Amino acid sequence: MVTMVVELPYSKAEFVQDVQDKFKAGVARAAETTKDKVVINNVSEKAVGRRRLLDGAVNVDFSVETESEAAATMLATSDKLSLESLNTALEAEGVQKITKITADAKVEVPEEVPEENKVEVPEDSAGWVAAVPSMLILAAMASLQVVII
Repeated sequence: MVTMVVELPYSKAEFVQDVQDKFKAGVARAAETTKDKVVINNVSEKAVGRRRLLDGAVNVDFSVETESEAAATMLATSDKLSLESLNTALEAEGVQKITKITADAKVEVPEEVPEENKVEVPEDSAGWVAAVPSMLILAAMASLQVVII
């Protein structure tokens, strides 16, 4: 996956779901992928000194999911996520232009859980899940050795 942060000329109140959906569609267009592969991780209002901008500005932290680390590297190093490419795609979706890229595109590899650490939990396992803490306590107690002097 590729993550980056951009600044948009919206207040946090203006950056509503409809604008977020159009933003994701624009990023998907630029990255040549589908909208469901774009995830907005965080939206924070940009502060300037002690006061906020009158017109508002938000920093949008987002990710683009890719099929592999190699695909993420290709996307991050291409011009697809450049300021010009993103702004062209966002403009086509009716989203205001990015004022600046706050954090450049960076490849992040999700941490994989080793197969030996994976546990399948049946859907109807509510009782079993509730019993796990008790089993862990019993297992810990069984491993203790008591020495009486």
